[in-house]
Amino acid sequence: MLFVGYLYGIHSERRLEEEINCSFAYRWFCGLGLTEKVPDTTTISVNRTRRFRDNQIAGKIFQEILCQA
Repeated sequence: MLFVGYLYGIHSERRLEEEINCSFAYRWFCGLGLTEKVPDTTTISVNRTRRFRDNQIAGKIFQEILCQA
C-alpha cells in the first residue's frame, strides 16, 4: 500500500485508505480481494513510521519493481 502512495503521490494515510477502498486496481496490486477490509489509517501510519524505519527493504522492493518495469 505504501508503494501505491509513493507512486501516485498520495501523502495522507487517510487519503491512501480511501483510494485503496475505491480502486479495484489498487486492491489487486496490494493483494486484497473485493470483500477484504483495507487496513485503517493507524496501521498504515505505523507501518510507514516504524516497520520500515531501520531497514532498506522498501528501497530494495522499489528498485526491483523498477528493474522489472
